[in-house]
Amino acid sequence: MYEGTVLTEDRYAVSKVKKDPEDDKFLACALEGEAGYIVSDDDHLLKLKYYRDIQIVTARDFLRILGKK
Repeated sequence: MYEGTVLTEDRYAVSKVKKDPEDDKFLACALEGEAGYIVSDDDHLLKLKYYRDIQIVTARDFLRILGKK
C-alpha cells in the first residue's frame, strides 16, 4: 500500500451522474474516503463542479490549487 492511501469498503451508494452512472463510483469512493478533491478529465464529473463538499477539478486546476497552498 502507498503512503496516503485510503481503502474504502463500498459503503455508499451514489446516484448522481445520470448521463454516465458508471461515474457514480468515483463520487462514492471520494465521499467514503473523505476526499477534498476529485481530479479527473471526465466531462460528466467536471460538469458537477462539486459533490457535497468535494470539489471536482482537472489536473491542471489541481496543480494550481496546490501551488497556492
